Amino acid sequence: MAGCAQQIPPTGGPKDVAPPEVVRTVPINQSTNYVGKRIELEFNEYISVENINQQLLITPSLAGLYSVRIRPKGVTITLDSALRPNTTYSLNFRNTFQDATERNPARNVKLVFSTGTTIDSLSVRGQVTDLQTNQPVLDAMVGLYPVSDTLKFSRNKPYYFTRTDSSGNYELENLQAGTYRMAAVVDGNNNLLYDAQKERIGFSEKPIRLESNRTGDDLQIVFVDRTPNRVVTTRPSVNYYTVVYTKGVKQAVVQFLNPSDSIPYMQVDEKQIRFFNTNNAVDTIRTTIQVTDSLDLKFTHPQKIKFRPKGRREEGVRENFQIKTVPADRESVELPLVYKLQFSKPVKTFNADLVRVLGDTTNAAPLTTKNFTWNAYRTELTLQTPVKATEQVRIIFPKLTFLSVENDTNQVIQTNHPLSKPEEYGAISGTVRGAQEGILVELLDAEYRLVRTIRDQVRYDFRLVKPGTYFVRVIDDRNRNGRWDPGDPNLFERPEQILFYPTPIRLKPDFEFTGNDFQLN
Repeated sequence: MAGCAQQIPPTGGPKDVAPPEVVRTVPINQSTNYVGKRIELEFNEYISVENINQQLLITPSLAGLYSVRIRPKGVTITLDSALRPNTTYSLNFRNTFQDATERNPARNVKLVFSTGTTIDSLSVRGQVTDLQTNQPVLDAMVGLYPVSDTLKFSRNKPYYFTRTDSSGNYELENLQAGTYRMAAVVDGNNNLLYDAQKERIGFSEKPIRLESNRTGDDLQIVFVDRTPNRVVTTRPSVNYYTVVYTKGVKQAVVQFLNPSDSIPYMQVDEKQIRFFNTNNAVDTIRTTIQVTDSLDLKFTHPQKIKFRPKGRREEGVRENFQIKTVPADRESVELPLVYKLQFSKPVKTFNADLVRVLGDTTNAAPLTTKNFTWNAYRTELTLQTPVKATEQVRIIFPKLTFLSVENDTNQVIQTNHPLSKPEEYGAISGTVRGAQEGILVELLDAEYRLVRTIRDQVRYDFRLVKPGTYFVRVIDDRNRNGRWDPGDPNLFERPEQILFYPTPIRLKPDFEFTGNDFQLN
């Protein structure tokens, strides 16, 4: 009697496993001629309401806003504007309601009514997948838009909309007959508008005429950012000046208004261009920069380069000169040899006479300047050469072979590479039927990273493939520019078609996976 009470759940009785059930609605489900501004739901037990503003889907979209009042056994929704006349409304509450004790979710809570004399009953069903991975997309917004000459997915909200489930499937119900545009958007901010800089989109190339129930209206979404590039910020220091862009840069070309002001520059990553103060410049350097993004859209802008003045005791921090080899040391190679070096700074001078390529330790490959190719920034060197070897290849770059624009020199670079043995690798092959000129067959790894590409070959054959999991896809390169093009949502131009082999390919050593065939439409 003197001790403290121990708080435990009361014992006895079976566990509550029954979900809450709707016992009353205003208006009555499937009713007609309703013109009120109040919507009510009442359940048979106490409920918990979770994120109703995010979960509730009202189609067609309301002209105004609404407020929600939560009651112990239900909710009341009050509209601030009148409903449209002769319109069927559908309220899908999805995962809004749970019982208050065991959190059992209420299933299929949906209210349908009409402000006219009939209930619209047409439907559209399909699936949304990612175009570049073929994987289903969860919670994508799928919408139907009335056809209009001024329709833009970035400015117009859908008249009907729903969201996909975990399998990418969607179902639009209680639709009115008519002609619509269809689109799917990964609507991250839930504003029912397409944000090209952040969101993926898929859309129908032509309007759909809705006269009966439709199935198989599948959409493939992809990231298509056609907004102009721009400069986000600049970062001046004593030795470097960095220009940062909003979008990825595939290529940058700099024109110095005064040729004597020319200084080295390079692309640090996909969004940053760095200039090197090799002339100890103190005055402003005027340039014009043209950058090209992944869609080949060009952005040209003037740029004033002004390095930060050096303090009395400040020398300015210089970054280390780093060199990476591809392939790395001890990784196998194929013949003829293709070998790359990637530098953290542009290279000012290169002594090709010092480089040695040895097959089986003794067979030296003859090298000339034609065996070496630099990229535009002189930050990547490609070495290509035949070499006589049966076991391994050794590559040597002695000290002082390279001198960077900041006068860094390399230490000895020596890598050894065994030759690829066919029995340790596999092969993947197949045929692309119905293909015209202009196809790309791509081999992707388990993370959907590009491994190899075969162009304009109906019969494709990937040899010496490392064991692992792969995907194979075919791109219908309609304009034959050697890459996939994403189309233009504003012009309703769909992306170039991508087809995936339906299952992942799990390749084992000394195994050839054949018959991976495709049929292009």
